[in-house]
Amino acid sequence: MRKSVKFLLAPLWTVTCKEFRAALSHNFLGLNACVLPFFSITDCSTDKFAKFSRCFTTEELNHTTSYTTIPQLLGNDPFALSRVATMLVDEGFVEVNLNLGCPMPQITKKKRGSGLLPFPETIKAILDEMCKVDGLLLSVKLRLGLNDYSDINAIIPVLNSFPLNSVTLHPRLAKDVYDGTVDLDAFAGVYHEINAPVIYNGDIVDTQSFNNILSRFGDVESFMIGRGVVSHPYLIEELSTQKVFSYEERIYRFNKFYEELVSLLKAGSPNALSRVKSYWYYFKQSFEDGDERYETITHQKSL
Repeated sequence: MRKSVKFLLAPLWTVTCKEFRAALSHNFLGLNACVLPFFSITDCSTDKFAKFSRCFTTEELNHTTSYTTIPQLLGNDPFALSRVATMLVDEGFVEVNLNLGCPMPQITKKKRGSGLLPFPETIKAILDEMCKVDGLLLSVKLRLGLNDYSDINAIIPVLNSFPLNSVTLHPRLAKDVYDGTVDLDAFAGVYHEINAPVIYNGDIVDTQSFNNILSRFGDVESFMIGRGVVSHPYLIEELSTQKVFSYEERIYRFNKFYEELVSLLKAGSPNALSRVKSYWYYFKQSFEDGDERYETITHQKSL
């Protein structure tokens, strides 16, 4: 019998939005936590929660979800990040995640996300301020480096000097974005050096890819999945129950999820049609005739 593991939904900007999270959690089992797409924090950030509240579902705001809601912050100002973390704790959120992993050039060139990885002293200053927030469980999500694996070796001692709730490690460099495959050898070489519980993230797209990761890193107890869940919304339930659905069952369950997702998008988004079309870039992978469906749907004029 396989040991019990936890599954987290990774934050994908504009993709794992509140409508997606609601439809996913209402229609599939096994989701333990959702890390929200990042809130960009600058030195001009205010303490007004209304600025962020529209990004949460009603259940998340009321703390009645079946999963743990983990807001994610992106920035490089220790005091601004600490101030917003305090605000989130005051609103009842227990854990906050610091984004040190976003690989997008428009983010990294501003010394944010993965752009902070070559600067361990800045990371130390950020963690020092955020760990002063009473009642906060602080976690970190990062890559192996910006352009070089040496980054992670300088960062691990910094991470280990703070009582982090977890460290999510995506075994790519930021310069790779999502190209190629994850570097499991590099992950193997560093994850045991991290004191906090390590969450694995990267290229889990089906049962086989998950089992390959689990068999190699049997002591990892939590897994964060992003694109694999968006492409196959039933994936976490299959992994958590150790049951692979038939194709017919997958599509039946997908249709119930999809109906709710479209309904939520129509109710809350002025550009619902374009958002639905963008999801089909991922959803097509669940269908045997996915490419044909994708082509048809992208030419639709209405929902």
